[in-house]
Amino acid sequence: MVVRALAILLIVGCGVPRGSLDGDAAVGDGSVDVPVADVPVDVPLLDTCMPEECNGFDDDCDGNVDETCPCTPGMTQACGCDGMQMCDDGAWGACTGGRDPAPEECNTIDDDCDGRTDEEPMSVMPQFRDADMDGFGDRTMGVRSCETLDGYVDNSRDCDDGDPDVNPSANEVCGGVDEDCDMRTDEAGGMTYYRDADGDGFGDASMTMTSCSPIGGFVTNSNDCDDDCELCYPGFPGELCDGLDNDCSATTDEGDCECSVADVSTGIYLVCDDISRSWDDARAYCMARGGDLVSINTMAEQTAVWALMGPSGDSFWIGGEDTDDGDWEWVDGTAYANCEASDSADCMCLQYCNWRADRPNGSSQDCAWIEHNRNGTWDDQDCSQTHEFVCEL
Repeated sequence: MVVRALAILLIVGCGVPRGSLDGDAAVGDGSVDVPVADVPVDVPLLDTCMPEECNGFDDDCDGNVDETCPCTPGMTQACGCDGMQMCDDGAWGACTGGRDPAPEECNTIDDDCDGRTDEEPMSVMPQFRDADMDGFGDRTMGVRSCETLDGYVDNSRDCDDGDPDVNPSANEVCGGVDEDCDMRTDEAGGMTYYRDADGDGFGDASMTMTSCSPIGGFVTNSNDCDDDCELCYPGFPGELCDGLDNDCSATTDEGDCECSVADVSTGIYLVCDDISRSWDDARAYCMARGGDLVSINTMAEQTAVWALMGPSGDSFWIGGEDTDDGDWEWVDGTAYANCEASDSADCMCLQYCNWRADRPNGSSQDCAWIEHNRNGTWDDQDCSQTHEFVCEL
């Protein structure tokens, strides 16, 4: 259309001879009349270019039609979730037939409208990577899928997915590794130990621990019959008259009770007033029962021990000995004054003592005993003599 108008102008500009046109042209005034019927009414003139509109025409005369429009009338495109919209007057119309996004489910539909189908469906339980194939998954490697994935399991209980010997069903062994994933190391490996509350070397079968190394207060046997009684264990040397089953024989105070236990304010003592031993044998007897011959370090203890043995009318060994001709000391390691006859008045200088006036006399009598008929005073005697005795537990 524009080309046709330009052609008309060129014809005029080139001086077309008058009268060379058909009979419709006027002759004589130098002008050429173009018949109105030959010029299309919808042809814009060069001096009438306008801003481009979405109307199917090249309004701005740049050779392009509707180039600034969002769309061409009649076009369609997908929108939203399964929706459709149409181009009307160069603009996209409303989205029709769509739906709102929803959590993804296993239904072959793109529920969340992200262009993928059945990915990470929240309606199914996650699966966890099982790299070491021990049946337990890595909690940090979980995915959700509508299908069962190879190399994945339905639990996240593994604490080391690179070692098939480390998982909740593994056996704990010594070595510093938490094989059973309970956040403890070596707690079930090694040996079984039993609680020894009374310290007699025998354990309680109902109180156990397993460890790769010894545990304080625990032993490797479970033979104790009374873990609250340090004088009660299998093989205890001689039943005591204390109302307890000392030898774990299921019988109490059977046979002739050799000694009895006395619990008084100054301590716990084993009063052996029915047997007679040498000083060394008496001490061994006490030590076999977890004690030693009594060491008397205070007047209160002297009074208590004398009261335990005095009524029997017998004399008894105590734990004093002459270790180096006149250097007396107690079996518990405490020393008392060098109480030779010549300086017996100095007995009170270091520790309590209750020697009779002329004892110790410096002879070969190296063990201390208490004579009943001398009101509890101490005497020295040949250690091979036999007497009753008192143990301190």
